[in-house]
Amino acid sequence: MTDDHQQQQQHQHKTRNKPSLSCSNCRKRKTKCDRKQPCSSCVKKINLAYSCTYDHPVSHHEQHLILTPETSTTATTPSSSRKRQKVESPDSTNTPQYEELVKLRKRIQELEASLSQKSSPASTSSRNQAPILSPTSSSCPNPIVDDDDMINFYNGYTPIQIKRNIRRVNFGPLSWIALMKKDPALCLAWKALCSKGSYCIITNKWPQLNPENIALLNSPQNLQEENNSNYMDKVFKKRVLEFEGYDEIVPYKSMSKNESTTPILNSSTNNNGPVINFTQISLAKSIFDGRINPELHLIEQIKQIVPKKKVFWTLIDRFFTDIYPFFPFVDEEVFKKELSRIFGAKNYDDVSFESLRIDRKLDLAHIAVCFILLRLTYLSFFNNRNCINEYIMKSDKDTVAKYIMSNPINLSSIEVANSCIQCFQFTRKSNMTVFQAMLYMRIYRNCAPEESDGIDGGDSQVGTALLVQMAYSLGLHREPDKFDVCNDERVNHLGRKMWNFLVRSDLTHCYTLGNPTSIDHRHYDVKPPFVNDTNSNADDREMEMAVVDTFVYLNSELDSMRKMLDYVLDINNGAKVNDVTRDLHEFEVILHDYFNVLGNPEASQVSTNREDIIQYYHVIKLRIFLSMKTALTSLYYHVYLHYEKNFNSELSFFYLSKMYHIIREDLIPAIGHTLVGKYSSRSLILNTNMQLALHKINQINLSCLIRVSYLVRMFETSPDHASKMESDSTYKEHFARLSSLLKNIRKTGDFVKIIMERIGSKYYYSWRIAKAHGGLFNVLTEPENYDKYLGGIKKIKAFQFTPRQLSELDAQIRLLGKCAEKLVYYEDNVDLQPNFDIPMKPADVANLIHTTNTNAISPPGSNAANPDTPSVKTPFSSIGSPRLEAESVHNDYIDQMWLSMVAMKYDPTLENPLSGNLIGNGNVNGNAQNKEDASCDNEACPVNLNHRDNGNTIGNSNQLLNEQQEINGQQQAIQQQFAKQMQLGTGTTNNGGYFVDPDFDLLGDYFYG
Repeated sequence: MTDDHQQQQQHQHKTRNKPSLSCSNCRKRKTKCDRKQPCSSCVKKINLAYSCTYDHPVSHHEQHLILTPETSTTATTPSSSRKRQKVESPDSTNTPQYEELVKLRKRIQELEASLSQKSSPASTSSRNQAPILSPTSSSCPNPIVDDDDMINFYNGYTPIQIKRNIRRVNFGPLSWIALMKKDPALCLAWKALCSKGSYCIITNKWPQLNPENIALLNSPQNLQEENNSNYMDKVFKKRVLEFEGYDEIVPYKSMSKNESTTPILNSSTNNNGPVINFTQISLAKSIFDGRINPELHLIEQIKQIVPKKKVFWTLIDRFFTDIYPFFPFVDEEVFKKELSRIFGAKNYDDVSFESLRIDRKLDLAHIAVCFILLRLTYLSFFNNRNCINEYIMKSDKDTVAKYIMSNPINLSSIEVANSCIQCFQFTRKSNMTVFQAMLYMRIYRNCAPEESDGIDGGDSQVGTALLVQMAYSLGLHREPDKFDVCNDERVNHLGRKMWNFLVRSDLTHCYTLGNPTSIDHRHYDVKPPFVNDTNSNADDREMEMAVVDTFVYLNSELDSMRKMLDYVLDINNGAKVNDVTRDLHEFEVILHDYFNVLGNPEASQVSTNREDIIQYYHVIKLRIFLSMKTALTSLYYHVYLHYEKNFNSELSFFYLSKMYHIIREDLIPAIGHTLVGKYSSRSLILNTNMQLALHKINQINLSCLIRVSYLVRMFETSPDHASKMESDSTYKEHFARLSSLLKNIRKTGDFVKIIMERIGSKYYYSWRIAKAHGGLFNVLTEPENYDKYLGGIKKIKAFQFTPRQLSELDAQIRLLGKCAEKLVYYEDNVDLQPNFDIPMKPADVANLIHTTNTNAISPPGSNAANPDTPSVKTPFSSIGSPRLEAESVHNDYIDQMWLSMVAMKYDPTLENPLSGNLIGNGNVNGNAQNKEDASCDNEACPVNLNHRDNGNTIGNSNQLLNEQQEINGQQQAIQQQFAKQMQLGTGTTNNGGYFVDPDFDLLGDYFYG
């Protein structure tokens, strides 16, 4: 009896109360549980991820042992953890030494974790069973997954867009439209809009090639209409029709009919001066149709648009001191010598050029380079801080900046430069000077405010590839020191710089759009640029050395960058997720250590004391950092969609959260300092990358908005929603979290859209994207659209996150909204030191998570849980910002955009000569219904007779040309008036009489299906 009792006690002692490994939902349903947080069954089958709980959660030690590489070392060194806890006392956490110590320890942990993972592969099953912790920074290590997990960046979307018989475009996997098509939520929204029979998101109609649009395409600029409220609307209607390719299918018959039916006006009815009548234009056509070479006619146009001597030589000097370091592809001594031969000796008198000396055809290439540089340098005078521009223009001091801003270099210089380039057969034979002109034209297309390069990527793809092939034909890919015929060291140095620029431009373009590279590293052997005593292309040798230093940036990382592109571009095989995420992390660590001049003090250290060179280094690093971080965001977007598609909520949350870390910690600070901070004076260099970053940011916001809006709508329309809100506290808290998240996503998205609208007042790309996103936010926040069109979102199983994950994401987006709001309400003043600091400390995030968890249980009738609350009109109270009227702001920004675009595009009737459509128009006058009297022949007249002049027009013995020049002078006055409005910010209110016609959508192509 005693033995039996002892055996029974021993048996009881051996048995233990082992907790269940399955979550509570899987136990009730008696299904297999994979122990993820949340598990796959809760995500796919019952759509209740928020209620996926475990009786015995994984211990803190176990989590840190297996989760992410960043935290794996902390669990294995408990003694060091105790020492750190002792050091991290409340009295020492605010010192700079402590912050630096934390950064160093964190970096050591990351390196140790990375090494341990490479040397000792962990068990796949254990990794799948342990929950994955949230990312802690924008450069934290990525989780290791099953080695068989593959991703193909081309799957899941249709890359080719066919727009009837007008245009066919292919989109690479990293382009914004590819991400939009691949994202199931955005794609469903796209299809829903198309199912309504709509081409666009604003007018819900297809632009037709009707008589009205044909007349608009054929209509020239009318001086009497420029003060008409409908004039601005006509300018941009035509701009978009031309961009979408409708001008290429306009029947020639309509153009000739337009000429024959145009009323002929008498010069006596013209209040602005004499008009060239039909007889005079016919005479001019008979003269230029064969008797005079088109190049000679082009010379006359050059004489008309060349600025005054003081403007000309001031801008040339400014280029070599301020812009040349960023685009160093001309030799200063040789170039100035050629300009002196063509335009005369350097003279700073405020008078026009009396004569030009153009002796040979190659001089047109020098003039093309010159006009592009004049325009680029003129644009560089404008600051992103409008208060600086106003201060300069209103100041009583006669400064160089004020003088240049008062004498604008209009877009006519670019059109004539294009015409000069077209005079050369660059597709059949190559010349170094012509190549320089085309290279600078490509740079201008990328930087210019009125250009839309990057919206679809077609222009940049073809333009870059053409330059690469020209460089191959010129032999720039070969090292000149290997050949005895390349004896000019300055030309050799110039060639090295141009080739290295093309290599980086090719990679940057591929990271932006995901298209294959045009340059293979096996096909060139040219050395990186270097400076010696005899090869400097600039008089400032110290600056030239700084330029050469920046050309070797990322040289050692080019192989890893190409390897990451190979992952993206492998259509047939795809890539392993582990390989992609590992290389992404290694590259983002490099970006942080060497190029994050805003977040890493060591990256901003340079070995010089010259302030202009220091800023040059910083701007180049910031441009690389902003561009590549935007590209990494696109890559992480693909990984996020990959795991969402596979119903892996843990990993999809990790990469979604990491994208928001990159946006908040890296992109938004860079954007802030570009707009109102220390780099606002470098708008010409940084604005292009900034616009693309803002575009990607709001695309991610749109994606999240659709998913969360659908979930909230699904809860609200559930029959037992009201009863669950009263009886189920877990359900109530989850709904409150979703409602808070929806409000913050809307608010953040609206603030980012407003920032884009402000940039869009001068940049066509930002205006177009902001208009599209604004329409999307309005359409996708209407609940009935989800009931009628977007029911397919239910299949996505998106945002099936745990309460902790939802709270963390809500805190991140709310903090991002605070940063964006600070930009929106930033009250700039010329007396303020430009500064823009973003709260990025981990403590801020932790406090917001605590606040979010507290607010999550707020009553459903509060503002936090009301998704219909207007987001823009209720900024965060903690900032103390004034109310922002969305409608007034929208109209003001659009009005300013109209004025700016008219000021930049002197004549919207000109086509881009690089496209082969060179249509010259005669002078036009009359009311809104009058068309042009006649047009010059396309072949004989490569540029428009109706050019505007920045100085006094050049006299000529031909009476016809004299009359034309008088009219040009009248047009110049109106042009400069609009330019002054752009600089001073005047004429941008509703009282100016300018408005946008709501019946015409300028962004139709954004949602062409």
